[in-house]
Amino acid sequence: MSNPRPPLRSQSQPSDNKLQKRTSIASPSASTTSTSIPPHLVRSRSTVHLPLYRRVLFPHDDPTSEIPQIIRGKGDEVELINERLYHLLAIALRGYVLQWYTRFSTDRSFPPSIHQQIIYPILHPILSDLYTDRGKDRLCELLLVDLPVILNLHIKTYYQAKSAQKYLPTHAGLDDKGEHEISEGYHNRLPLLSISKREDTQEYGISSIYLSALSTSLINLYVTPEGKQIPDVERLMIREILAKSILGSIVKRLCEGWFWYQIVLKLLCEPTNNNDTANKHPDLEECKEKEGRSVDQTILHFFNTFINICIKLWNLSINIIALHSAAPKEKGTYQRCYEPTLLLLREIVGVDGHEGMERKRWSKRLVWGGAELVVGLFGGILDRLLPHLMKTYILNPRTSLRLIDIIEKLLFPDGYPGPSPIDPTSQEALDLRLRAERRIDQLLPSYIQRIFFDTSRGTKVILDPIEDRSCNAHLVGMFLDGLVGTSIPDLVIQEQEQRVAQVDLDQLDESD
Repeated sequence: MSNPRPPLRSQSQPSDNKLQKRTSIASPSASTTSTSIPPHLVRSRSTVHLPLYRRVLFPHDDPTSEIPQIIRGKGDEVELINERLYHLLAIALRGYVLQWYTRFSTDRSFPPSIHQQIIYPILHPILSDLYTDRGKDRLCELLLVDLPVILNLHIKTYYQAKSAQKYLPTHAGLDDKGEHEISEGYHNRLPLLSISKREDTQEYGISSIYLSALSTSLINLYVTPEGKQIPDVERLMIREILAKSILGSIVKRLCEGWFWYQIVLKLLCEPTNNNDTANKHPDLEECKEKEGRSVDQTILHFFNTFINICIKLWNLSINIIALHSAAPKEKGTYQRCYEPTLLLLREIVGVDGHEGMERKRWSKRLVWGGAELVVGLFGGILDRLLPHLMKTYILNPRTSLRLIDIIEKLLFPDGYPGPSPIDPTSQEALDLRLRAERRIDQLLPSYIQRIFFDTSRGTKVILDPIEDRSCNAHLVGMFLDGLVGTSIPDLVIQEQEQRVAQVDLDQLDESD
């Protein structure tokens, strides 16, 4: 037999040349002259490097292509808001849709089709309209007028129901302990179409029929306009996802008292170490400082405080004049726009005494009357200044980003991916309430506490109106109605149409 090794040696010559070329490419001297791209720089088809919203909402699009804007506009801030919105939509679809859809189907085109046919047609016109000057005017009216009126009505109705629980006999159908009696009294005084009673817990909550009707109205207005039809099965699936999964999850958490305690703690910037601040009180520290002062130090401290107050008032007046000069002249809808806020503060501090809970204090009413007199003297300036401050410092892209963060924490408090968060127990909710009360007591000046909260409960009464879940459901229902009317005016019955409908009903009654 012939030896096969010589032919193999002759055939191995090209491979040796390839090996020599590869080593020359890898060498430092040859890397400067070679134009070949190293293997690790070759673009792969994997989508792992893409953002989550690209993989979930646009899986078949070119990664370098532009995606449609949810909010129309130019600038880095608008681009960042659109990116955050897409990220929120992507994690919401993965958490609330793919979690159950993948159990009976492996089709990954369902989230992109939902976004293209449902979510984008609804959000794009609503949010784009709110970012116009006309939309900002409606939001400004909501925050300056509607929201304080809603909160004022909620607090007043809550204390009326609480007073009825104290002085009137127990309502029929309740147990001996009077459980849910405040919610019953609240609902009897302020019944809403958006509120229904749950048979299992005997508590009031946002009606599922109301959320379904709202979802159906959105679908009919934006998803299926004239000339466009979708199958009934898809329509039903769209409605249930929007009503039960998205709106239901957000509304359920908004009705909880412990959720608002957490919001209060975040807004008031609770310190990380509460043990140090819990034992410190401003009044005690001030008393200790006064005890160690001499007469000369006391007189010097008085003049120093007086001068500091004068300097602060001067700087405040200069800033107000500058802001008033920069503020444009607003239309007549903002006339006396400060009054709803004054009414809300009047109800919070209990100037007239919470009905049936405490007696009226004339010292409190006298101080508040003087404050209202001063505010009334500068009413014309406030009518022009408050809308300008609202549009400049609140209705801006930063607030939009914070609102997106809040919604993301509402849907996924522990982040996504992760297990569904466990609601706090009653003891944990009580601990949140105590921490919020302690924080309010720390930040509220002592002279305000002595004037307006000189009762046995002190500043604890501030958090009382948000402790009951059923009463909070009424508050959320009223705010949801106002928000829908502000963001989607086409869903609200106009005043002229309402009058025509009322005339038709009156004529119908007369004919009967």
